[in-house]
Amino acid sequence: MRLHKFIYLFVIIWLNASHIHIAHIGRVDTLIPQQSMSKPAPMLSLCYESLFIPTIWGGYTNQLAKDVNQLANGAIIITLQDQVILHDGQILTSDIVQQSIQFFQQAHCIPSVEAVLSSLKVDVLSPNTIKIWGEDDQNIMEVLSKIPIIIPKDIPIGSGPYRIDTFNDQAITYQKHLRYWGDEHEIDTVTYRFFQSTFDAHIAFKHKVIDAYLETSATRFDQLVSLTPEQTQRLEHPLHRYTPYVWINPNGLLSDPSLRQVINTTLMPDMINQTLFNGHYHPHISIPLSERERMLQSCSLLEQKGYKLDHTMVRRKSGKQLTLTLLLPHHQWDALATLLSSRLRQLGIVLIIEHKNPALYWEQVIEGQYDLVIEPLIPTQYQPIKLPKNILTHYLNLPIPRLLADYQHKLLLISSQKALLHYLIEQQFAIPLFSLNEYRVIHSQAFTATINSQQEIVYRLA
Repeated sequence: MRLHKFIYLFVIIWLNASHIHIAHIGRVDTLIPQQSMSKPAPMLSLCYESLFIPTIWGGYTNQLAKDVNQLANGAIIITLQDQVILHDGQILTSDIVQQSIQFFQQAHCIPSVEAVLSSLKVDVLSPNTIKIWGEDDQNIMEVLSKIPIIIPKDIPIGSGPYRIDTFNDQAITYQKHLRYWGDEHEIDTVTYRFFQSTFDAHIAFKHKVIDAYLETSATRFDQLVSLTPEQTQRLEHPLHRYTPYVWINPNGLLSDPSLRQVINTTLMPDMINQTLFNGHYHPHISIPLSERERMLQSCSLLEQKGYKLDHTMVRRKSGKQLTLTLLLPHHQWDALATLLSSRLRQLGIVLIIEHKNPALYWEQVIEGQYDLVIEPLIPTQYQPIKLPKNILTHYLNLPIPRLLADYQHKLLLISSQKALLHYLIEQQFAIPLFSLNEYRVIHSQAFTATINSQQEIVYRLA
């Protein structure tokens, strides 16, 4: 059993048909795995494998690598698995691994390991043995776990249990790889159909166009639990934790730590969770203050900074209205934005919510034309933490601890990304709202195996 996208869990457990249809929300524009500059197609991990994969307990385990020996100088000697047959019938060789690593070095599409990846050297010792070393030997395994081994083509060739059959702007279809080197899977064909929203997927499910989808609306999921409980299931995964963050522009009004404190206190993640999401999420911050105490604290901070209420109950300083701008590239966070606007208005702060198309949204973010944005951190199989680069560039002029000083010269490794995120949270430039590692699954057949009997699958699938 290899590590794949977690959504494949309910493919295996619930659906015994030879061809299944699953919803994917949004559109994709690349088939290159790990190409973070674009939005990759869903479930590419069915097609592509790496030399190593991360484990839930930390560290790495072999995938396409069979044996690993580390030399005294930090280099590693890797022997490949026997008779790994690629989708085009070729046998995996050291030359293919070398070419794949070189492709990703030139593509510059895995920012979290860019610095170490660019320094890697690969020597082919034999058809199934390679030597890899670099300037940062301690992070070689981390880098290699993020590089899928592929032959670059219009449809990249990989070694996974499925291959891409067809791909267009409506769907992507995977066919079982009949000569796969590992364990065989029961499903012959998997099709992901693209939808603009979860509601569209819900309608398609009701009309039996798809077999399953992930429900993002807590309210609708609770309704379905009441009406058709046999079609609903909550699945948790310990490695997957989706966390929306409010990111604050450090170069505008909110460079003032007192104003950031006001935003942080006003957000009240626990209240937002109950009000908007039926208590499904886990609030990241719990401030031991009552609603009244929070409002009084925020008002006091604003008064101390010279922001006084005028006759329209709007705060001004030197005649200038206290106005903030929240940019949104879609409508997913509209309810949250409206609630935040209402709470800030109670303090006399005007929040302008601006919806932009994605291209214009990121252009304004890069130019720093915003006060607040909402962007989630979503771990994946290959990137346990992936910070939004276009937002982080605005924090480079802050007095960031010495540990992070090299961020100005090269992209961060995971350890440094975690340190940077901790610093930004501590300084209230990044405010985590709530987290969820639970998938709300709607499926067309009754649940046939208990989740407790499938813990090994749950832990190994990603």
